[in-house]
Amino acid sequence: MVSWGDDAADAFGGGGREGSTGGWRGGHGKGLGGEVEEGTPSVSQRCGGVCHCGEVFQGQTFGPRTPMGLVLDSSVLIGSERKRFSLGDFLESEAPMEPIFLTVLTASELFHGVERAQEAATRSRRRAFVEEIIRGTPILDFDLACARVHASLWSQLEQKGERIGAHDMLIAAVCLRFGYRLATLNEKEFRRVKGLKLASTQPFVLPS
Repeated sequence: MVSWGDDAADAFGGGGREGSTGGWRGGHGKGLGGEVEEGTPSVSQRCGGVCHCGEVFQGQTFGPRTPMGLVLDSSVLIGSERKRFSLGDFLESEAPMEPIFLTVLTASELFHGVERAQEAATRSRRRAFVEEIIRGTPILDFDLACARVHASLWSQLEQKGERIGAHDMLIAAVCLRFGYRLATLNEKEFRRVKGLKLASTQPFVLPS
């Protein structure tokens, strides 16, 4: 799990217009670090109102059926805003036509970053940033099928003495349940999860 640090004046939302994600469009192409033209379609608009998985997307959580999708965790979003990860280039290279998702767990982590901000101005900028991402990106829920996968994964890792963070284990379970790849900068932990497909993020990490 990666979280905001309050020592940063504006870890999310910095360097751009107040309340702007700097080009995030919840799909492919230019990401948080690049500008996009006005009217660039969101994920649901890009799919013509129908997700590639065959479920109608109207802002609610849903259960995809086709194992084609890329899940972003909070580390790549935070890394992009801190100019440590080239999210736009990554999406263009790794998922030019692939649906992009968040999990409800990552949404919680992003909301937590909003709530822990000490200054009102920082909290306001973070909230605008997070809400824009949430509006433009389908959210994968943690349902009963995910719970079954999670229980099995939890037991396997516990028996091997290789447990990972609680949120990371939940996110991994969602990805395994849907058969989706995960984009994360925390590859060391997630590589412990057998069967979890990781997108190649390291080539897009920027120098500190």
